[in-house]
Amino acid sequence: MPLRAALQGLLAQPTAAQLTVAGAWRRAGVPLALHVFAYRSFADISEARWLLAPHEVRFISACLRGASANVALRALPAMRAIAWQLAAALPGRAHIAELACLPDGTIKLVEINPGLCPNELSALRAA
Repeated sequence: MPLRAALQGLLAQPTAAQLTVAGAWRRAGVPLALHVFAYRSFADISEARWLLAPHEVRFISACLRGASANVALRALPAMRAIAWQLAAALPGRAHIAELACLPDGTIKLVEINPGLCPNELSALRAA
């Protein structure tokens, strides 16, 4: 199946959860975007999630995998420094960033998702 047809099918029938979150972001004026990248196995790539806010960076969670697990633990301070740089460059609201650590210690940005404000969280809870 061609990629365009597959994506059109997925976007034509979003799940209830996707509609709820997208609605909350749209009401807040957050633009929605879809980015598609070539598949890459994350079997040996560890990830860490960070809360980014104007004056705060907080570690949320990590998924340590394969050959990068021990490397990623040692890379957390460098990941935190990158998270602070991202927080300074983003609009003044909370965001969640996911950083990846490759087996050689290279750190890559995987994604940034806009965080939800209290009124958006209320809309989600009410859905």
